[in-house]
Amino acid sequence: EHVVAVSAAELVRHAELMEPPPPARVVRAEVRPGQEPNAWVLDVVANDRVSLLADMANAIGSVGASITRARLSTWPDGVVLDTFHVVTADGVAPDVEAIERAMERPRAAAGWVASTGSAAPARSWRVDAPGIADVTVEFLDAVVPGRTVVAITAPDRERLLGEIAVRLA
Repeated sequence: EHVVAVSAAELVRHAELMEPPPPARVVRAEVRPGQEPNAWVLDVVANDRVSLLADMANAIGSVGASITRARLSTWPDGVVLDTFHVVTADGVAPDVEAIERAMERPRAAAGWVASTGSAAPARSWRVDAPGIADVTVEFLDAVVPGRTVVAITAPDRERLLGEIAVRLA
């Protein structure tokens, strides 16, 4: 999926960032200009672990960047390569060293309560959690064979992805 979604130049850049795989708790990140003003593309590589996406989203938000789009990939060896399209209000590139440091310190995950209206296992629900309103989570098992796609619908606001990811962890 990832291989067909990116250019050949991006594949080479990603391979260089991913090899050799990072040691446990080590995060590698690099940033390059995006196509719009104040826009940046941030590639992040780490070993998969509980709450990794939450830690990534919160680390990105902590340096003043807002995520506008993300492509998330986990490889069979457990290495994660996530590409975030971000914007900064001041037009300055996000501080990748600060992001790496923040991600190497894990955050505790917080839970949420799903309102399904039935005792059956939920495949779609609205979130009932403090600080998060109007969020719908849907699991789309049939979209990609062997994978689960999670579709999250919510009104946009600052640091929303980080808050949702903490609750999914």
